[in-house]
Amino acid sequence: MFMVKGEYTNIINLLKVKLRTNSKNFIWFPIIAALMFFGSLANTITGILYNGGEGIKFYQVTDYSTSFFLGMVFAYIIIMFLYRRINDRLSVFPQANTARFITSQAVNYIVVVWVGLSTLVLYLLYYGVVKIFSLFYGSVYFAFDFSIGFIAAGFFTFLLYGFLIVAVIDLIGVILRKWTYYAAIAFTALIALAVTNIMIVVEYAPKVLAFLVKEPSFGLFTLKAILLWLAVTTISIVINYFTVYHKSQNSITKKYTVIICVVIAAVIMIGIPMVMFYSTTKSSGDSAWITTEEFSVDEIVLDYFARGHEIRIDVSHLSSGSSIRLEPIGENLSVIAEGGAFIYGQNRFTAYLSGTDALDNIQGDTIVIAFRPPFYNVNGFELAEFANPRITAHLEGGTLYIEYVIDDAHVVIMPIWSIAGQFDIFKDKNLVSENPIGFSSSGNSSANIFIRVE
Repeated sequence: MFMVKGEYTNIINLLKVKLRTNSKNFIWFPIIAALMFFGSLANTITGILYNGGEGIKFYQVTDYSTSFFLGMVFAYIIIMFLYRRINDRLSVFPQANTARFITSQAVNYIVVVWVGLSTLVLYLLYYGVVKIFSLFYGSVYFAFDFSIGFIAAGFFTFLLYGFLIVAVIDLIGVILRKWTYYAAIAFTALIALAVTNIMIVVEYAPKVLAFLVKEPSFGLFTLKAILLWLAVTTISIVINYFTVYHKSQNSITKKYTVIICVVIAAVIMIGIPMVMFYSTTKSSGDSAWITTEEFSVDEIVLDYFARGHEIRIDVSHLSSGSSIRLEPIGENLSVIAEGGAFIYGQNRFTAYLSGTDALDNIQGDTIVIAFRPPFYNVNGFELAEFANPRITAHLEGGTLYIEYVIDDAHVVIMPIWSIAGQFDIFKDKNLVSENPIGFSSSGNSSANIFIRVE
């Protein structure tokens, strides 16, 4: 129905031409991507080689599979609007509506595969280089585990989502080309409504798409994605087949269409918020009393250190009222003396020791040294766990010796295929990033030590 005699030959020949004219883009993408990757790799290697003895160092690598995916979406939207212009440049070659459309889709699908493969190769190169360094430097750690199964499934998921995005954008494109003015007005109204009610969209969009983006089974997701892709592609081909590609477009009609779209967008984006604001200003809210519960400083301190561990030293042999001299060992300990003064400590991975006044007048049988390790969370990883922070303490005569030690740790946070984090088989396996794009951190790099006598 959709293919005339010789159309298959036209499709193959036109596809070759389009690939040839886009060959530079295929070459430039991996080059630019490699520069980004190896720029980050150079920073990581430099840190490993020249930043020893500084406690915890981490190297956050963006999940390029996510950023490249978003970049593809943006590029495809632009290409959709340039569809006519791109095909006009190749009008000297034998072609028809169906040939133009199918070859354009084919090029887009090839780009998806090319971007996915480039991302995978660069990731494996990055991982391989850092892995080699980790064999010679015991302080190098990978935050994520490495799984061949996850790498393969993630790549396939990337392709499926990429193909779906191409199909959906192409469907929007054929609708705009088939019913240009009506479709432009309708899409303008929908986009304006979405922007005006962005919080509602953010809340309900995941629920609408949950059948796919929240599907926990990799097998069911694959089946749903393929069926949806086939359905959307079929609809696009049918609509495109019945579209008059070279239909003349009146410039006056274009002008009025643009004016109508602007008016619709303005009415929706200005009018609706004004109505909502007017309705909410008339309503009154209830008031409530908020009470606070008082806690003593001792309770707060004990609760804070309850999350760490203690060293208990028997001093029952000392007479009541005796004094013990404190002797910090090393340069990683900062003692908070009376009046808030600090002594010792020379780097940011320091342990702050307080409660030393309890040693000036012993009133008890046991010195309790509570230790709270640093809680330094970056993108969901507790980095202090890699550095093994610890304290030692012992009493010699009337002197208490305390040492705080934290090992060097170069932690490489290098995620990939975060797009595949929805599947149950990969959850709780230390494979998927909480923040594929962006950075979050909490806590601090300092430890705390508190002395008390019981």
